[in-house]
Amino acid sequence: MNHILIKFLISLLLFNFIHSGDDFESWLEDNEKKIFYETGFSKITFNIKVSALDQRNIKESDSCYMLIDIPNNVFQIKLFDNIIYHDNNKTDQYSLLSNQLFRYNKDKVMSGLIANVLSKDYFFNLSKYQYDNHLNKYVLNFNSNTLNLSLIDGSIGIDYQDNIYSIRIADLKIQSLNNKQHNNLILYNIIDTTKSEIFDFRN
Repeated sequence: MNHILIKFLISLLLFNFIHSGDDFESWLEDNEKKIFYETGFSKITFNIKVSALDQRNIKESDSCYMLIDIPNNVFQIKLFDNIIYHDNNKTDQYSLLSNQLFRYNKDKVMSGLIANVLSKDYFFNLSKYQYDNHLNKYVLNFNSNTLNLSLIDGSIGIDYQDNIYSIRIADLKIQSLNNKQHNNLILYNIIDTTKSEIFDFRN
């Protein structure tokens, strides 16, 4: 999966810690506490299916997750066969299949996106969302399109489509972690980088 698509999916997923139904506002409040106040460490798990509209490229995964470290401004995501680690200094993309690590300069676009979307004034602000009575879903504007959110049998479903991709996210859950749980999942604690092939694209 190329770096541009990875960045696009990360930007899309960052918008998707959301819920629909009568308890939408309560869900926002509860998960704001998990992410910002309990420990500052949180894990978001989800299933995702990405389809190219020309049907030549379809990928599925049932083991994706995101890690958020608010105190240290660290973000990590496992998406398909890649783990992407991002902090204030660098962005590393590790391939589980090839055992290769691709290192980039700090991604300013991604940094800005993370800062904006994970701010309490944006994501946790109920006024940013609209409820569509016809669809019976909450909607959020994204890239001149909309995310459609639904709650079915207690599970969150998010659908998004533009002129290139159709994306379906299901079973999205957020949990607070302690420092030890978080550190056990960080990229550099689960792989030995001395045994990986490293491609350094930093300036």
